[in-house]
Amino acid sequence: MAQSDLKREITVLVVEDDKNLKRLIKSQLKGFGFERIEEADDGASALQVLSQNNIQLIIADWHMPGMDGLEFHALLKANDDFKGIHFLMITGEAKKEKVIEAFTSGIKNYIIKPFESGDLERKVHKLLKLKSSLPPSKPEPLL
Repeated sequence: MAQSDLKREITVLVVEDDKNLKRLIKSQLKGFGFERIEEADDGASALQVLSQNNIQLIIADWHMPGMDGLEFHALLKANDDFKGIHFLMITGEAKKEKVIEAFTSGIKNYIIKPFESGDLERKVHKLLKLKSSLPPSKPEPLL
């Protein structure tokens, strides 16, 4: 299957309480070639979307009302039905202790706000093991 066809088959769930940022992420994903994009405002509503859709990638904010991104991710990890879903955390948390907290919670992929469209595209392609048309970015520090 061609990469462009694969992107059309993948369903992405964007979980973000900031409506402007959610709209921006969805627009960027469409620009990358993704057509199936669902959305939710928080972890609880994301669980409803997950129960009704076959999601392959979740892009979720850390700080949201009600259930935050870490709690949402923990619920996903605890449920066998959701373990194979790729997860990308979006956060404004750049402090070393917060990065460690996310990592020890099982978050292996994150992007720090504000971010460039190319950074998001590279992360998404890497997670889904797709080839990016963009040059590699400089490596992110581990901590």
